[in-house]
Amino acid sequence: MFFLFFLTFRLPFFYHLLSYTWKLMKNHSSPSPEQWEDFLDKISGEQGAAPDDGLLNDGKLLKKAAGEMAEIAATDIDREWDKFESGHIQPGKRLIRMRWKPWAIGAAAAIAAIWIGNSITWQSNTVNNNLSVNLPVASPGDTSIQLITANGQTVHLDTMKQMRESDGTSISTEDASLVYGPGNSSNDAVVYNTIIIPKGKMYSLQLSDGTKVWLNAATTLRYPVNFRGKSRQVEVEGEAYFDVAKNDAQAFSVKTREHMEVKVLGTGFNINTYSDNIKTTLVSGKVLIHTGEDSVLLKPNQQANYNVGDKSLATKQVNVDMYTAWMRNELIFDDFNLGEIMEMLGRRYNYDIVFKKEELKNIRCGGNLPVYQDVTTVLNFLDQVTDVQFTINQNQKVIMVDK
Repeated sequence: MFFLFFLTFRLPFFYHLLSYTWKLMKNHSSPSPEQWEDFLDKISGEQGAAPDDGLLNDGKLLKKAAGEMAEIAATDIDREWDKFESGHIQPGKRLIRMRWKPWAIGAAAAIAAIWIGNSITWQSNTVNNNLSVNLPVASPGDTSIQLITANGQTVHLDTMKQMRESDGTSISTEDASLVYGPGNSSNDAVVYNTIIIPKGKMYSLQLSDGTKVWLNAATTLRYPVNFRGKSRQVEVEGEAYFDVAKNDAQAFSVKTREHMEVKVLGTGFNINTYSDNIKTTLVSGKVLIHTGEDSVLLKPNQQANYNVGDKSLATKQVNVDMYTAWMRNELIFDDFNLGEIMEMLGRRYNYDIVFKKEELKNIRCGGNLPVYQDVTTVLNFLDQVTDVQFTINQNQKVIMVDK
């Protein structure tokens, strides 16, 4: 198995680095300051460039070359030569003996030692800036975004322009987003809508109080058409980001399955309930996490993890950009296992994932990629850093993962 390498840059950097180092080794020369300047100028403009297929294919050869260079660098060549000479060269015979330059071995070792193993990370420039839950989900094969109204009517938002709810609340679609206006009914009864986002789609909406919600793929949100009383409560299954409109007189809360509840006044946070480890990540403001057995107050850049199995609640400091990347059409995963990554891709690109070998799910890697229109580009990158093979069956919408 070849040694793998990667740094916090993309493949173009390493392509030029290895090419440049190889030229120096062939010429037996050290780089001058001017040469390094030219080299850095060449790569500086390519860090944000999208990779091309040719470069991705070259990456496989580069991995192999790096592994072979690492093996050479790790060998005491003089000692190995002495062993060979004593066993194979007759006394009195003299052969020309070429010694490796120390800088050449160092260069090979440095390149190969940049990063070893399957726990690999590549980074690009990033911008820092609960319930009754048995919520409905999208039917298999249904790719339309659905709105279920209070009277049970199902509306396909891909075609809807404007409508009015039973309590008088106006609903309109603007730029792939749902916007609720204030209601004018004197009825105190709370009217609920449910929006269902299938795999492969994302959507956003503005609630009647001005709160903005971004919904990731395979997500369901149930919410009042118009908030009444002293509280504003919604229910979510999947992943959503909330930018809550501040209203001290009406506390806002989000309920998830297993009776977990997030209480806020005015804040921005992300909640993910895809797995049995429910994650709440706070970007700004404050939120109180309550599980029925425990509670914790989060501060910005903190994340609460609620384990559904053992009912435990824990907090940690996190890079919030990683957990809100989906809103910016980015894929960021830091030391995730391949099983998690493929689940993420399956939701985003609407594929079912099948692992031929269960142990492949445990391979760990990391990365930061834009969301390409075609999943193939993302899989090509994963292939480079994991040595795993991916086969796409477009007819059945399945990605097979094998070694």
